[in-house]
Amino acid sequence: AHFDRAVEADLKAVYLHCARQSSQRLLGFDEATRCTIAGEALKARHFGGDFNALLAWWRQHRDDPVDEPGNHREPVAKAARRSP
Repeated sequence: AHFDRAVEADLKAVYLHCARQSSQRLLGFDEATRCTIAGEALKARHFGGDFNALLAWWRQHRDDPVDEPGNHREPVAKAARRSP
């Protein structure tokens, strides 16, 4: 339900965070579930259910910096507002 109300930039930031974390370690059940639900909401609401469009966007943005204190590069939330 939380992701049903989330804005596109937040869904994209969560998706990028999840993708990065899952490439570095095994996610716990709750975290994996949250990531899956966020990914499905993002795909449905902002990519018209098109997994290939989501994948193309992810490939373009997968190395965008994560929102972290002291990070002077463009934060993920700002980068996520760009068009896919």
